Amino acid sequence: MDKRDDSIQNDDNSEWHSKVKERIAGEMLWLFQKNYFTLSDIVDYFHEDPKSVQRTVQRDLRAIRNSMDSLPDAGYYTVNYDKAIPGYHLFYKLDDPDFQKDQEIDSLHVDEALAIMKILIGTRALEKGSVNTIEKHLKYNLTPKQQAFLTQETTETLSKYYPVKTVPDLIDRVRIFTDWIEQKATIKFTYQSSVPNSSTTKKRRGVPLSLYFSEYYFYVLLYDDEHEQSRIYRLDRFITFRKTNSGKVTVPRIKKLDVGELRKKTYLLSGGGDTTLEFWYRGFPQTALDRFPESSVKKTRTLEDGSQEVFIKCRNVAKQGAKLWLMSQGSLVSGVKPEYLRGEVREEIQKMMANYE
Repeated sequence: MDKRDDSIQNDDNSEWHSKVKERIAGEMLWLFQKNYFTLSDIVDYFHEDPKSVQRTVQRDLRAIRNSMDSLPDAGYYTVNYDKAIPGYHLFYKLDDPDFQKDQEIDSLHVDEALAIMKILIGTRALEKGSVNTIEKHLKYNLTPKQQAFLTQETTETLSKYYPVKTVPDLIDRVRIFTDWIEQKATIKFTYQSSVPNSSTTKKRRGVPLSLYFSEYYFYVLLYDDEHEQSRIYRLDRFITFRKTNSGKVTVPRIKKLDVGELRKKTYLLSGGGDTTLEFWYRGFPQTALDRFPESSVKKTRTLEDGSQEVFIKCRNVAKQGAKLWLMSQGSLVSGVKPEYLRGEVREEIQKMMANYE
């Protein structure tokens, strides 16, 4: 073979390789655009021989599968033949229960996404637009089939979603205060207190120590420079807030509360100091136990009507929150200790009765 023949052969090989690459690229594009392609697609678009197109596609699929297996983000995908199409379908391995059992799965699954959305909707803490955005971001990590399922399961509840009154930049505030906590930054702020007639223009200064969520709201545990103690502020009630480098506040070591311990007390409103609470409860015991993390049932007794009640002891309970919770349970609670707290509840009930006379 002379040099001219060799050149012709190289040109033929180059053209063949180019055609193969173009065909494989087209097949992958179809898979990611519409999740499948058919043999007819290959014949019509790339003008392959109908008699040998199946062997051609099988060679292409070997190359595609090998590429997927070598890429971390594509390793959970493969391509299988689907008789229902009929054609070659992009298959997500995590949809296969047998595959899930054999793998350590780091990616988000549709069950987890659904749980996140249900919890988020149930809190009513965010504006509807923020909830929709979060759902959109969750869907980016799901297959089209899983996306459709998530939409189906959340559309009705989202259509009737009514958030609590909050601020539009709540998620931004979560990020900003989290950064300040990490930086141990000193901030200046004004705040809308729940105390009637409190000043909303008074400049305050402190150091954010921790951020947490409870019930409908986000809260900030902040060391208050003026009062020299750690206090709890509701994140959406900050009117103005900014980081400052002037007059930097140093938090005394003794004031750096154990955040985990504090969280046990803030399932209810904090305030009034801590106490050990004891009471008889006629409701479902777990209702009370869930409210007070450090609680346990000490005794059980049967009443004259045949029903039962339990004696519950709760340690490290914030007095203000305990008082309000006891009142919310009405006649389900009796025998409250300590006695001074029982007296405060009785006094509050008498004031309430006066308002209804």
